Amino acid sequence: MVRLYSKAKLVVTSRIHCALPCLGLETPVIYIEKTKQNSANSCRMGGLAELFTTMQWSEGGLYANFERKGKISLTENIPSNKNTWKNLASKLIEIVEERLLNDK
Repeated sequence: MVRLYSKAKLVVTSRIHCALPCLGLETPVIYIEKTKQNSANSCRMGGLAELFTTMQWSEGGLYANFERKGKISLTENIPSNKNTWKNLASKLIEIVEERLLNDK
């Protein structure tokens, strides 16, 4: 699946396990949030939604949480991924490198 995501022009998903690899691969991804979720599902998203370009599914409609310039297609108006995940990735790399160096 990761190979497929890496070659995609755009991924639209409501699955975290699909959206997160797309960020790392720098594949444009739109995460679909459901406005009415049970507490077990909504708590899994704690802090993750802010990493994604999102749309909300509410009462049978899909609403963009980002500025659009017309209809989105595979050739036009593809939204960019947010860069907020890169800071988290850098910090994680630093922590891992520090621990590896200290374990020697």
